[in-house]
Amino acid sequence: MPLNTETIKKILGIRREIDLTPIDMAKNLKITFFPNEESVDEEILKFGEKLKTAFINLGVEIIPYNKVLESPSLDKIFKRWFLFFKIYSLVVKSLKIREDVTKFKKSHYKNFFKFIFGKKIKRKIAIISLGENREGFLPIDYTTSFKENPIITVVRKNKEINESSAFEKHIEEALNLFARDMTNLAVCIDEKSWTIYSFNLSNPTLPIDDNFEKNVLNSLIPKISAPVVPPAINDFKVLENNFSPGDEKYASYINDLVESGTLFEKTKLYPAGRKIESLRFKNFFYRWIGAIHLDERNGMSYGFLARQLPVRLSSPLLLESVKDKELLHKLENNECVSHKGNLYVKIIIKGMNLAVEVPEVWVLTSRSGSNKTDLNPRKDIIKIGLKNGQMFLGLSVGSNLSGDYKPSFDTKVILSHAVSNAIFASLLLYFQPNSSFPKILQMDGFAIAHWHGYINPKFIPKGWIVYGQNNPSVSCSSPQAAIYAFQGKEKGIMNNILTNNIKYNGDIHIEPHHGTNMTLPSLEELASFLIQNHSIAELGSRYLYYYQ
Repeated sequence: MPLNTETIKKILGIRREIDLTPIDMAKNLKITFFPNEESVDEEILKFGEKLKTAFINLGVEIIPYNKVLESPSLDKIFKRWFLFFKIYSLVVKSLKIREDVTKFKKSHYKNFFKFIFGKKIKRKIAIISLGENREGFLPIDYTTSFKENPIITVVRKNKEINESSAFEKHIEEALNLFARDMTNLAVCIDEKSWTIYSFNLSNPTLPIDDNFEKNVLNSLIPKISAPVVPPAINDFKVLENNFSPGDEKYASYINDLVESGTLFEKTKLYPAGRKIESLRFKNFFYRWIGAIHLDERNGMSYGFLARQLPVRLSSPLLLESVKDKELLHKLENNECVSHKGNLYVKIIIKGMNLAVEVPEVWVLTSRSGSNKTDLNPRKDIIKIGLKNGQMFLGLSVGSNLSGDYKPSFDTKVILSHAVSNAIFASLLLYFQPNSSFPKILQMDGFAIAHWHGYINPKFIPKGWIVYGQNNPSVSCSSPQAAIYAFQGKEKGIMNNILTNNIKYNGDIHIEPHHGTNMTLPSLEELASFLIQNHSIAELGSRYLYYYQ
């Protein structure tokens, strides 16, 4: 019997209510349409009406724009004032050219009264914007944050880009649209089709046909409901001077992260990252708002490389064999309990009620924005952990939190893979003592890698489980993505146990319209596998459709 969603949320430290199916996402979604500029293309207006009709039919609440605005309270005015001048001081310090400082001051003060005293769209309402708007009249000028008010901008397609264009071309187009329009999602249309660009760097192109409403439900609504929101530092318990990259106990894992880079470079699956300053924002003020959304990161890169450190696995116990009476009583009435500083879950399998301790897990991973194929062990590797639903961020000796030294957007997903590896490896060890998966985890840990593309399924070796291809296409940093990762691992290993199949070498977690996560013994093994044949894997979504 699979663990329920509330149990998984407790293990992962997800404390808010979330929707996991597109239908539930639609029913709880609130959307307003931003007032149009007079020059909006007729084709865009027509698409907007079609979109509105689809939303209504799917149960989305459409709220007139004049009813979503609210005046700021005195408390909010004070907070905005503080933020405004924080932006001012930070940006002026970062600008080196006097001309740039002058331009920034002009754009900054032009926004002063609107930013401080202007009416804003209420929180938790998404905004559809039709066409490109002028500087100072973008939806972001009337919202609190990308996190609370996801923005979807509908524009005409760039005729120089199509489905056959290189992935890098689509990246360039997407990032420029995000910066130009200060939007979470860009929907690009022509007479026959629409393409959705998201921070996942996916670009699904869908026909405008009789399946339009179905495609809105399955491809657009999940991206609105679960937007990209990078982990903030206050999500972690920060541990300074927590590890040294030169420490012998980390040597093999650091070496795997660094030395596999040469091989990964040959795969072409990890394109060069982008600095915030290189994007085409309309002004410096917008550029810094974008940086704030990225938790003051200086840039971003695509994919991650991670090494889960070895885990001490505790043997599951039959519930009736639990000697601690307090723990036994808790587990008799609950599926997941906290006891003496540890989490325990009750798992029912093969007619047995088993008490399983949730191990703490630790992972060395590439920092956000780093060059994954040329990692500097002193500057580019971060240690993250999870224990009892609390995330930890371990800083290397002498390092400090800065715009360049931040955890991956996918941190929750990485830790979800790590903790589910540990929980279900415990079960494998209990039922299949000769299984290689728990042995590898206890002795050497596992590698976890992610890129924005997919493996051609005909090349997948035996013993690797594939899952996730039918999940909603949510964003990389969303809590939904972490839950899907956990659920897929759980199903794969539980089925392995039920069918007495001792071959569980690792797994391939498909994230629709995002990419692939893989769990296997080492990064070098993965990279060596991928470079055997240029047809094994590629960026973009071509191979995704082989799974669906």
